[in-house]
Amino acid sequence: MKNKTLFATIFGLLVSTTIVKVLNFLKELQISYFYGTSEIVDHFNILMLGPNISLSTIAPAFGLILVAYLSNEKKELIISYKEMLFFCGTILLLFFISIISQTIYSGFSLFEISVSFFISMLFLIQVLLIYYLHSFNAFNEGSISSMIQIIVNITVISLSFFMKSYLLLIVGLIIGLLIQIIYLFNKIIKKSSIQI
Repeated sequence: MKNKTLFATIFGLLVSTTIVKVLNFLKELQISYFYGTSEIVDHFNILMLGPNISLSTIAPAFGLILVAYLSNEKKELIISYKEMLFFCGTILLLFFISIISQTIYSGFSLFEISVSFFISMLFLIQVLLIYYLHSFNAFNEGSISSMIQIIVNITVISLSFFMKSYLLLIVGLIIGLLIQIIYLFNKIIKKSSIQI
């Protein structure tokens, strides 16, 4: 990478990451405005224990492995049996975290366990897609997709003006993540068709 290109990439990442952080802060302010420190927020935060572990530790670890593998000029991703077992074991770990965290808070609720695990999987897919794009130097796509996700989330949370429910917080997050994942898949498909 040339110095000008490197500087432009770093500057673009700084700007887009700052915008994402500001939007996230605005989302948190909005949740605080509508819900304060209510039981609804507690319920949502407990539901998010598994997904937050997925987002902050497990997904980035797999993402870094993906980037390292793809940046070694390998054309196809060949996964060994042991790697597949490890990945499946990690998915099971996320499932058990969802079961334990939800059971402790609200008893055994299949709905809440399923939602917690589903959001964990969406975060895992989201992060892996972003890291996949990073391995092809498409650094800003992750930030742009995060901006889209947060804006959609903020928009749905605005409905709290009419109805206060932790389900609204969940629906906003899931819709935002699904739109983000679709956006990322679209970018990957476009990149693949350009490289062919």
